[in-house]
Amino acid sequence: MEPKRILALAVLLVMPVSAFASLPFTRVALTGDTAPGAGGLAFGQIHFDYTIPPQINNNGQVLITMGVAGDGADAYGDGLWIGTPGNLVPVAHTGTLTREGLTIQNVFGGVINDAGQFAFSCYATSGAYNGYPIVTGIPGTLNSMARTFTPAPGTNFSYYQFSLPQINNLNDVVFSNFRQTPEMPQPLETSVFRGTPLNTKVVAYQGQTAPAAVGSQPFTLVNNPWLTPSGVVYFFGSVSPNLQIDGIFSGTGGAITPIVVANRSAPGLTNDSFQFFRDMRVDSANEIIFTAATQTGATSVWKYNPQSGLQ
Repeated sequence: MEPKRILALAVLLVMPVSAFASLPFTRVALTGDTAPGAGGLAFGQIHFDYTIPPQINNNGQVLITMGVAGDGADAYGDGLWIGTPGNLVPVAHTGTLTREGLTIQNVFGGVINDAGQFAFSCYATSGAYNGYPIVTGIPGTLNSMARTFTPAPGTNFSYYQFSLPQINNLNDVVFSNFRQTPEMPQPLETSVFRGTPLNTKVVAYQGQTAPAAVGSQPFTLVNNPWLTPSGVVYFFGSVSPNLQIDGIFSGTGGAITPIVVANRSAPGLTNDSFQFFRDMRVDSANEIIFTAATQTGATSVWKYNPQSGLQ
């Protein structure tokens, strides 16, 4: 009888697939379609090896990065488009200028909020400068928010490598910065920043004194920031030489607040406490969900609500 049960399960898993044929899928872009604003060039391929996946906001607007094909494709380069299916508008491609005079050479994709504001990563040049800025704005108005190899505000080091930025509906942007090469076993100068092109502040940085909840020791690592709708930034922090994640913290560019830290009793568990943390996500209600390991070796999933606390 066991083979029959397996077969029945297989049939149940396969049958619902046909229902997807009737779903109202809408094509956004396809290789060979005319690329809007690209001088008659067609959409080419998505370069999956370095391109950020397409993004969509709650109003159905998309932000996509695609290559182009046809005469002049190499000069146009990969492009970034925003809009809705059938109404895409070009944002940037090789040769596009920012308001600060940076010439974009290659775009890697980015993120979009519900108002259609975006933040994206790219490679850009200006005179002797060449680096990887984070650019924000709307079509036709692009602003460089942070540029690699330039001083990082509130720290004694420079921007070096950026994470994928995040943007909320207040147009706040958050990103992390770090320095690492193949010869470095551990990232250095890790830091988290939040703000706008005209007002970017450091939220936390390696070497900064951490809150008393983790012994008022210097942070050895800060990373994995998540931006809430209200502008609060949650991030991982470590004070350990081995860079074990010792806590989840929050901040906006001033005081840092510990949310949950290692060695704290785990609610509902008898004689057990948190050991380290990983895999954090934030929702539209400013709640956090994260996984944690405990001192007894258990793996667990937890939720934090700013009003009701840890659950």
